[in-house]
Amino acid sequence: MEKFSYTTGIRWEKLFERYILWMMLVYLTDVWKYNFTHAAAIINLWKGSASILPTAFVYLADAFLGQFFVLLLTSLSNTFGLALLWMSTPPVLAKAVGNCKEYKPECIGNLQKNFFYSALVLTAIGIAGQKAYFTVFEDNNQNFNNESTSDPDRNDANVINIKSRSRRFLVGGSIGFIVPFIAIFVVAFAKSWDLYFGIMTIFTFASVILLFTGIKSSQNNQPKGSPLTPVLRVIFDLIICNMFCKLLPSYQNNGINKTHQKSHPREPSEEQKNRREPSETTEEEAKICLRMIPLWLTFTLFGLISSIGETYFLEQATNMEHSIAGLKMPLILLLGLYDLGKSYYSWLCSRISERYLYKHHVPFVGIAVAMVFALLCCITAAKVETRRLRFVRTHKSAQNMNVFWLLPQFILLAAVDGIREYCVQNLVLDQAPISLSRYFRFFQISFIGIGYIWSMILVLVVGKISQKMNGRNWFQSTLNKSRLDKYYWVLAAFSAVNLAVYIVVGLVAYFYRYKEQKKPVTEGSQIVGTTESLEDNHDNCSPAEIETMHDTH
Repeated sequence: MEKFSYTTGIRWEKLFERYILWMMLVYLTDVWKYNFTHAAAIINLWKGSASILPTAFVYLADAFLGQFFVLLLTSLSNTFGLALLWMSTPPVLAKAVGNCKEYKPECIGNLQKNFFYSALVLTAIGIAGQKAYFTVFEDNNQNFNNESTSDPDRNDANVINIKSRSRRFLVGGSIGFIVPFIAIFVVAFAKSWDLYFGIMTIFTFASVILLFTGIKSSQNNQPKGSPLTPVLRVIFDLIICNMFCKLLPSYQNNGINKTHQKSHPREPSEEQKNRREPSETTEEEAKICLRMIPLWLTFTLFGLISSIGETYFLEQATNMEHSIAGLKMPLILLLGLYDLGKSYYSWLCSRISERYLYKHHVPFVGIAVAMVFALLCCITAAKVETRRLRFVRTHKSAQNMNVFWLLPQFILLAAVDGIREYCVQNLVLDQAPISLSRYFRFFQISFIGIGYIWSMILVLVVGKISQKMNGRNWFQSTLNKSRLDKYYWVLAAFSAVNLAVYIVVGLVAYFYRYKEQKKPVTEGSQIVGTTESLEDNHDNCSPAEIETMHDTH
């Protein structure tokens, strides 16, 4: 509970920050007057980087810095980044640089632009580091969560306890529900970007001050070495050997020596164990990492679909009517409804997994269902955008079309992300060796981040192809002149193809899961039985227990 006390502020600040930063596209299009595709590319690169980097921070924490100092350094990076973001708004430095205070492009000087892009880099680092910490590390340290997972009748390796995660996030009463409403209130009534970013910076600074109170307790949290290091060595050797063994005889000799070592295995010394030297088990772990890459590549679709929800869906909403019965509704309300739907679908998956007899099948089938929802989401978005463009042609504007026409595609997107969040993690953990389970969880997040980056590349490619075929680029300077509906149909086609590829690749990966090697336990070992029992534990423990097992063996 002590650790929770100094990370509570970070948790609540993260939620508030998420709601404010969701409006970043509006800031770039309304204030900076960027083309909506240009603004979407910046946002997708930023979001994608924040999803790719957590894997690196997990490795840094295991191998060099420790958990707490990764959280501390990345939180400081996030705080400085938000401060720069606040200073990039025109009113803050208007007197210092001699610019005007209005939210216009001519009031944004080179200094503000440098501050803004530096803020994106620093906040991406901060978001990634905090994501790494709160996704994995606290699962190993929060003892109060064990109360909800200690039931022996519910020991399953692939069930992520959504109720436990929610309680961990919302502990302290109803603060977790209050924070989004505070964010909605700020956006609805502040009416100023410098106030949005300024309030967010103050919250973040206060949470970092609270975090400093945990420095003393961090002395017990020292890095113990990363199990990924020997696996990376083996993968590097395999790649180098395949590329150069025909040219350099020394690599062939190394390959012969490795083959000899496999046929005459030696018990590793204590020093080798401490240095985590590559072993036969390590080579198998490296092979399973390489085998999983085709499956992970199919997960990039989720990043591709999620990226349009934070960019193009939002741009559609800004060009529609926001009022209901004369009451103007803030756009951020759509994000609140999306989050509610996402939480519901994750909870629904956990309930189905608890009740279903063949629990290992739920993640595999659930991912396919999520891809179907992705297909339906793209089709629905295409239909709604076609209707919106018809309004534009008829009424010269889409302001008469209510923004809640977008609600179905936001609900379908919530289903995609909610089911994906639960099922992808559980499927990956089912495939993972015990020692690499925490890294496998972040590998899939990284590939989803790659999907965000692929989104901006796909927009560029589709635009070039459409211009070459039709003489007109589908992406013009404004949304009303563009044909975003046709781009949604392209994404629907990608979703259908990706679903077929996933079924084939997923079946192969599913039936060739990693198996721990069976070795007799030496005398003096505290573990009774063989490593087959470890595999049984892998199938009957919570993810938090899976991730800590490699530290104890």
